[in-house]
Amino acid sequence: MSAEANRALLHRYIDEVIAEDERIAFRSNMRGTHRGEFLGITPTGKKIHVWLLDLIHIEDGLFVEQWGGPNLFDLVEQLGENYLTLI
Repeated sequence: MSAEANRALLHRYIDEVIAEDERIAFRSNMRGTHRGEFLGITPTGKKIHVWLLDLIHIEDGLFVEQWGGPNLFDLVEQLGENYLTLI
């Protein structure tokens, strides 16, 4: 299954946004079902719920840098794997 098809199976919710000057921080969570290969893990059909934290730097109205992302350790654990064995 393609990454695009996997993405369609997830729902992302924004929980909190903080903006100051040229920086935006937001906390969100994603829920869905593992139906396609992810990080080499074959589909499990398991429900997942993962938290994300992102920091965005804006210049001239454009996103120029982004840091953060999902808690991959927790996500991989929910799929029954150990993140350290995947890297």
